[in-house]
Amino acid sequence: MSQILDTASYDPYRIDSLPEVDKILQQLLDQGVLLRMHSGNPQHAVITTLVHLDFTNDTILIDSAAQQTINAQLIANEVAFFDAILDSVSIKFQVSALYSTAFEGRPALAGPLPAFLYRIQRRENFRIRPTFESAAQCSITLDDQSHRFDIHDISASGLALIDPDERLS
Repeated sequence: MSQILDTASYDPYRIDSLPEVDKILQQLLDQGVLLRMHSGNPQHAVITTLVHLDFTNDTILIDSAAQQTINAQLIANEVAFFDAILDSVSIKFQVSALYSTAFEGRPALAGPLPAFLYRIQRRENFRIRPTFESAAQCSITLDDQSHRFDIHDISASGLALIDPDERLS
């Protein structure tokens, strides 16, 4: 039986795939990305980071706020909202049923891993940098001479070349 896509509730930015959610959370942790954490009012956000992801027990651990009143408010609110920027892309998620705990002797907040998150990249095209393992070059003929340039990044709308000798000026 085929599923019918409900376009009224479809959100192209929502990630529901748990492996993809886990991968993005792991990137936030590995890169030490700063998170804005609040209990529903972004005007009263604090900056924090992820401190541990326990995929076996489906638990996320977050560095607690310095002020205990903020931690108490997040726990009492039963949900905390998080905003981050990962590789120039906005990431948003929420964690419910927070509770106080400790991780490696330091205070932390914990809760269930989010079942979904939002990865909001509104641009239709984005720039990709070649890796060092697959450095890309471009050859351009100028005044009947061929010149090679390293490619800095590339997108559907164009590319950026590295020209230290300013041959393209």
